[in-house]
Order: sequence, then structure tokens, then C-alpha cells
Amino acid sequence: MGLFETLALCAWAAVAACAAGTGLGLWSLETQGRIPLCLFKAATGIPCPGCGMGHALILAFRGQFEASVHAHALGIPVLLLWTVWLANGLRNARRGKEFSAGLPFRLEGAPGAVAALVVILAYALRG
Repeated sequence: MGLFETLALCAWAAVAACAAGTGLGLWSLETQGRIPLCLFKAATGIPCPGCGMGHALILAFRGQFEASVHAHALGIPVLLLWTVWLANGLRNARRGKEFSAGLPFRLEGAPGAVAALVVILAYALRG
């Protein structure tokens, strides 16, 4: 497993831990929202296309799907794709295969362009 995959797995685990922490009442999403994570928004005051994704992922982990969609429309699809990619990759790593082997697509070329358009469309519709 490479550095990128290791970081992706650690980030997924961190989001899951944040979801567990909010579920246990250790802190709230409002508390987490006070920690500036988006450098673009901190520098410009304008939310970027990914703003709200962290909250959307945490809410999706907690099963609060309507609130997740409200935080960011792409939160649930991102969490699903991320989870499938990691599960597939961990299985491949156990079998000595390339991490992303066996997935039906990669976000390069046309699928990458479509993904970028979906992100831009979701950003434009956020209002």
C-alpha cells in the first residue's frame, strides 16, 4: 500500500472517529465547524466546491442522510465510492495486487472530466 492509499485510509478512519465522537456527545459539528479546514475559504471568504464535505461525510456515517445532503450534495456518493475503493484496495493488498485493481473505472480521462463536471454542477446549484 502506497502513501496515498495509507493517507486515504487514515482520513476515512478520522472521519469515522469524528462521527463516533459526535454520536457519543464528545463534541458537536458546530464545535468542529469552528476549526478552519478550507484554506480557500480562509483566504477568500468564499466557500470552495468541497466546503461542507467534512460535515456531510460525518453525517452520512451517522446515518443522518438528509442532513448530509443538506451539508453537501456529494457527501453520500463520495463516502460510498471512498468506502468501496478502500475495501477493494485492502482486499487487493492482502492478495498482493495493485491497490486499485479490479475497479470498473478510474477518475482519469472521460470519467475524471465527468466527475469534475458533477462537482462544478453541485457547486453551482448550492446557492
